[in-house]
Amino acid sequence: MMDAFYADVRPDLAAWRESCGRAGDPMAAYAASGYQEKISAGLVGGQQASWAA
Repeated sequence: MMDAFYADVRPDLAAWRESCGRAGDPMAAYAASGYQEKISAGLVGGQQASWAA
């Protein structure tokens, strides 16, 4: 049971994702996409949505 718990399945998951036509490392693909910068740029300005404003 503990062998299954400690087994590193990340390479198998990356291979499975790639066989489905997706990125093997989804976090690296997200960082490389620039999407976070795009949505962050849209949040500049406006009014603070808080009672402490």
